[in-house]
Amino acid sequence: MKEMDLQKLKASSIVKRKPSIKVADLPVEMPQRIFTAKIVKGKFGEVVLLDLGDEVSFLPHRVTEAYRPHLEEFSSGKYAIVFKGLMDIGKPNLVVSFEIEQN
Repeated sequence: MKEMDLQKLKASSIVKRKPSIKVADLPVEMPQRIFTAKIVKGKFGEVVLLDLGDEVSFLPHRVTEAYRPHLEEFSSGKYAIVFKGLMDIGKPNLVVSFEIEQN
């Protein structure tokens, strides 16, 4: 009988979480490739979660319904998110401006 390699088993069973980055903390005007996109339950309801490789990013709630039908396309590796900056729209907080671009 083969002896179990407990270290190898342990390493394969540990779930590693990717760090989260806010869209506003992405570099301005630098496309960040989207590897996958999915809907997840957030603190305030459903949101789009983008896997950007080394990190994940939650998109603002305002885009969830518009982006929902396109999640599979975003997961094709053909798209990137581009942070455009923060905008003043006359409310107390600045709003995150971003675009999805095709690579």
